[in-house]
Amino acid sequence: MVYLLLIAAAAALLVAIAGLSSVTWRFWKLLRTSEVPDRIHPTCIGVAMAVGCLSLAGVFVSVLTDQPGLARTFVHTALWGFIVATFVTVAHRMGRDLSGRPPLRAYVVNLLGSLAGVAAFALVSWLQLPPSVWFGFTSSGKSRVS
Repeated sequence: MVYLLLIAAAAALLVAIAGLSSVTWRFWKLLRTSEVPDRIHPTCIGVAMAVGCLSLAGVFVSVLTDQPGLARTFVHTALWGFIVATFVTVAHRMGRDLSGRPPLRAYVVNLLGSLAGVAAFALVSWLQLPPSVWFGFTSSGKSRVS
């Protein structure tokens, strides 16, 4: 039973590594072909994504070698080097982009975007839609790195 769980965990990690690596590769490819002059924020996101890929690979190796302490270290690295770095970068860019608008209007735009995301998440969850629909939301529309 323990080996079955280990195999399932390893398989799930491989899928996560493949997915994040694919998105990271596509993001860097998009960034390289972008004609936007300001690339500081997207580059920070790309580096954070690479840290996330390496962290997932580290967790995978830790699971296979039965080293929970090392896995915990890679999870912390992913949290601080990938998730927090991404949130800080996006928040910084968002603050800069909204600073040209009147304060109340910028807050309303931010709040409506948040509410729309929560509503979409609630609807997809309530309808119990398959993962393909969930990922369809994230990949719909034209991608633009700016």
